Amino acid sequence: MTSTLRVFRVAAMAIVLAIGTAAQASAAPIVGFDPITQTVSPGDPVSVDLVVSGLEGLIGGFQAVINFGDAILTGLDFVVDPDDNFSGDLDFSLGFAPGDGSPLDLFMVGEPGVGQPGAFRLATINFTAALPGLSPLTLSNVVLSDALGDADIFPGIGTGSVCVAPQGEVCQTVPVPEPGLIALLGTGLGTILVRRRRKVTGESRS
Repeated sequence: MTSTLRVFRVAAMAIVLAIGTAAQASAAPIVGFDPITQTVSPGDPVSVDLVVSGLEGLIGGFQAVINFGDAILTGLDFVVDPDDNFSGDLDFSLGFAPGDGSPLDLFMVGEPGVGQPGAFRLATINFTAALPGLSPLTLSNVVLSDALGDADIFPGIGTGSVCVAPQGEVCQTVPVPEPGLIALLGTGLGTILVRRRRKVTGESRS
């Protein structure tokens, strides 16, 4: 093998390794909806899970604002940490907005539960399908707290939708952005809020 070819192969391997390292460094958890889309009839109950996936470490809290079309969906109730993946959790959610219901402000802090998995439900939200139409489900101000409450984690953000249509009819669909494309949407206001609220709630417990 000539010295020129050897240098070329070494350089190529370095580029591949650099790309792989950058990809790993840019990997982040994703918070989104499950199911991403669903179709229901007017008057039907609608249940949507807020889920986190891709965690590489434990988390001790989260904040998220969920926006929906309140002319199409009527907010009923919500449960944070439905699967008990936090221990001693404190729910400080503001809930649905007075009057029209949207947005829904969720916030809780706690300690990572034993065996907290890399993907789980943060909350379950229940609606009633009101009028026909397509309600987007979007997220803003999404922040996760690390296990100790010392650092904020800004995840990628997914979107979803609920189609309310009489049986046999369909809603006009709209494209749903990839989670990475809107990962930074609304995080400005969310910066350090989980950490700050966690500190305040810790002081109130002492």
